[in-house]
Amino acid sequence: MDSVYLDTSFFIGLIENQDNRQAEALKILEYERGNDRFTSQLTLNEFMVRVYDDHKHEPDCEDRVAEIETKIRSIARVLAISDEIAKRAALLQSRHGELHRHATPPREPRYRGFRWDAIHIATAWARKCDRIYAWDGKWGKLPPGLKEGLGEIYAPARLPGLFSLLAPPAASVPGQEDDGAGG
Repeated sequence: MDSVYLDTSFFIGLIENQDNRQAEALKILEYERGNDRFTSQLTLNEFMVRVYDDHKHEPDCEDRVAEIETKIRSIARVLAISDEIAKRAALLQSRHGELHRHATPPREPRYRGFRWDAIHIATAWARKCDRIYAWDGKWGKLPPGLKEGLGEIYAPARLPGLFSLLAPPAASVPGQEDDGAGG
């Protein structure tokens, strides 16, 4: 059985159909059905922020947040940020600073944009994931020094290998079938 990591951007494509990605995400989940699927506790946080941003003044906001958590947990096992993950993320942030500054990074202010990505990468590393799926372009552009111990990275997310060539083009989203009327 393989281990698979699903980044927050994967869930945004799946659940919110951002950029019409839901059909591809569903194909990936079907392909990975028998494997262990993981995500970070950070994914819950990042997705919940989106729900709060859109619905915090509505009476059913907490129900929406609970629904998102249930959806994510039904798809992947949510991993807490352990000491091992925190330490690896710190190392990745240090390496990232070194790679992008070509000199000793300053103590502060440190580039913080990579902080959350480092936690995702460290979580996938800790579970020794064979495949990682994301639509976040940063995953596909990771320098080799930050990819150590990671499996195959599919960013943009797509079916692995030949399966992506054999899969039919993305159809309409379930529940939004074409009625043939053209449009």
